[in-house]
Amino acid sequence: VNDIKITALGAGQDLRGLKHNEYRPSLIILDDVDGEKNTYNTQSREKIFNWFTQAVLKAGAPKALNMVAVATLLHTDSLLGRLTKKEEFPDWTKPVYRAVEAFSKREDLWQKWGNVLFNRGDAYDGEVGLPAADRFFKDNKAKMLKDTKVLWEAVEDYYTLMKIREVEGSYSFDSEKQNDPTNAKECRYDPEKFHYWDDEFPTLERLLAFFGSDYRYIGACDPSVGVKSGRSDHSAIIILAKHKGKLYVIDVDIMQRSQEDLVQAIVNFCKIRRPMDKFVIEANLFPELLLKTVQEYAYKENVLAPFKEIRNTKNKELRIFGMETYITTGTILFSRQHTILLDQLKYFPKDDHDDGPDALEMALREAEINQIGFLPLTDDVKDRHGRDIDHPDFGRTTPEEDARDEDDEEDGGSFFFAG
Repeated sequence: VNDIKITALGAGQDLRGLKHNEYRPSLIILDDVDGEKNTYNTQSREKIFNWFTQAVLKAGAPKALNMVAVATLLHTDSLLGRLTKKEEFPDWTKPVYRAVEAFSKREDLWQKWGNVLFNRGDAYDGEVGLPAADRFFKDNKAKMLKDTKVLWEAVEDYYTLMKIREVEGSYSFDSEKQNDPTNAKECRYDPEKFHYWDDEFPTLERLLAFFGSDYRYIGACDPSVGVKSGRSDHSAIIILAKHKGKLYVIDVDIMQRSQEDLVQAIVNFCKIRRPMDKFVIEANLFPELLLKTVQEYAYKENVLAPFKEIRNTKNKELRIFGMETYITTGTILFSRQHTILLDQLKYFPKDDHDDGPDALEMALREAEINQIGFLPLTDDVKDRHGRDIDHPDFGRTTPEEDARDEDDEEDGGSFFFAG
């Protein structure tokens, strides 16, 4: 038509010498050239990439070639993945479309909705399943949809997309709907291989009855940057129960809130989870402000709890990945209800939020389990400053010691050593 020729070829086919009369192609459209078979194999990805750079880019008319690549982003190192990276192909325009452009900030309500949908320990009006989940959404719709935004409302609204995400799983959803695939090599934790206490005990009451009186609680809070900036931001509270060498994740409270709400939440957990053996609060951001406020509010509420500051001087990824042995061996047991924490662990360190894993690591550390080097904390163990395990400042550092630690880290060193 109008002396315009259209040719369809498969990925990897020879394009050399392709012409229409004396003209070389002026428009090349690449549609899903990666394909699933080529995406998940390193050699196949390299083969497609070499075909693209050596054949496709050379096939067009000099200075007159327009090229469009369209596909679902299935792997960060696929051809489309490399075309959309900032550091590669800087002369390309790189729009990336996502079905959900802004997620709900009420993750707590969506987590409860998912638990009702799949009967993970929560019910709504005494019922579970899709009809109950639909009613829960209808009754909380304004809160659950506040500030959300989707790409194509008329085709897939936010609620429809959340059903797809819950049913098909976040891995598939992020890749197929969000063009945001996870690189499995960079994310170490797989919740499918975790150990879950609610597989054996359907309710918390049954679990606590199994413990009898032989258990204690350990709490931890990662206040995130909200404490420093004065604005609402994500913060995490984790409550563990320790019983005969096992650690059970009992409470997970991860949400966006003000510092005032965070303080109230910390004290409320200390009210309902007794005996609270320890409760640690990250002290890297204005510790005297948050800890003092928590202590004052607890005193006002007649709550006695052993609050303690904890300073994190080690690399966060090293600390959180240091939990791996305890997670894979079942020393830590999770609950399937805590989907926000499980997702943050699954995507760490690529997720936008890591408050939950950070708080979990602090609680684990405070439960007298040494995650660096996997050494038991026996009486002959000292911290790097020579303090015995019974010393009240064991494992903690002063600002002066922090400064020395930073110098030591340049030369390498471990957090604990045996005396």
